[in-house]
Amino acid sequence: MIDLFNVGLYTFGVALLAVTYLPFSPATVDLVLYSREKQIALFERRWLLRGVGILSLLVLFVRALADGQFRWIGLLGATTLVSAVAFWIGYVPSVMSPPKERTVLSAAEGDELLAPDETVLGLDHDGEAKAYPRKHIARPHYLPDVVQGDSLVVTYCVLCNSGVAFHADFDGEPMDILPITAPDNNILLLDRNTGNYIQQLEARVVAGPDDGTVLESIPVQIAKWGEWKRLHPETTLVSAPPQSLRDRIVAVMLDMMVAIPKLEARDTPFHGLTTAVDDRLPAMSYVLGIERDGERVAIPRAVLDERSVINETVGGTAIAVLYDPEREIGNVFYRQVGEHVLTFRPAPDGPDEAVARDDETGTYWTLSGEAVAGELAGQTLDQHPHWDDLFWFSWAAFRPDTRVFTSVATSTG
Repeated sequence: MIDLFNVGLYTFGVALLAVTYLPFSPATVDLVLYSREKQIALFERRWLLRGVGILSLLVLFVRALADGQFRWIGLLGATTLVSAVAFWIGYVPSVMSPPKERTVLSAAEGDELLAPDETVLGLDHDGEAKAYPRKHIARPHYLPDVVQGDSLVVTYCVLCNSGVAFHADFDGEPMDILPITAPDNNILLLDRNTGNYIQQLEARVVAGPDDGTVLESIPVQIAKWGEWKRLHPETTLVSAPPQSLRDRIVAVMLDMMVAIPKLEARDTPFHGLTTAVDDRLPAMSYVLGIERDGERVAIPRAVLDERSVINETVGGTAIAVLYDPEREIGNVFYRQVGEHVLTFRPAPDGPDEAVARDDETGTYWTLSGEAVAGELAGQTLDQHPHWDDLFWFSWAAFRPDTRVFTSVATSTG
């Protein structure tokens, strides 16, 4: 005879454990597809929910032990084992932490670790260039670092191929980052010191004491190691491979599930979205995203492949995109240099790696924004924050009012 009270205890306990797990594991998130707000609410109540769930299962265990119902004891044992393995290997807040040890390599030493065509996240901050292998940062999603004396957090989300760095403090208080989940396919980070939840693709606090605060972001370039090194021969490479058994297992699992070539081959995002996919561009096509003073624009890679130099105005600010389609690397800069607002043109025959020439001074500029010949030789363009080479669906999901750059004179909104 079935003991309905025991069935109720088991169902209730397992349900409470499941609700604190399903939205926070890549393997199960699509079974529930909760909104970001609901996921945050569940995470903040996780210990209460788990405590009640475990208490329910403990009551069942005591009842089964007293009545000699060993089938229930066996089921509880199996449930405990499965739950432990699931939380140990698939629960994002537990498995997405960077290795404690890392090695900073010279460019020459980096060649022993990476092939020229392997992808890195490149950061050029105040004259110091650093590269982070994508294969090392894809699992933890972030890596704290110090560049030119500034404490930064370099972040990356493989589901939308989005990379950005930001200053790692709130009002002088250092961040203690914990990845939580990936609403709409983008990693959500918690700063445990302040209780702020940060949406990576927005570089903005979306819940917590500083809700609405936009973080000071620093652009990250996604490039092949060989090309990054060519632009920045003085670069260092930060090697932080997975070290523990769990980290190595999770890294292999993620590579099997969401390797970039596999994502590129898809027509739809890896996980479901809470909103419809914007159909102005193919969901998994690459765009360069720029945001300034409330205006957003996406520049498709297909456009960049045809136009290596783009002069634009975003949020009232004059910016330029310089891009090399053969090397698949580019950057975004402010066009204001001193008293000049420069207008750039391609310079295929320019000197010393120059890719553009400005109309106003006749100066030649490289992809790194360095003036190598002309009136402004020796000066450097200031980088404008942007998101490099991310999937269109993700940019549109978090910035639905974005316009799409299609030509010099035409954009779609």
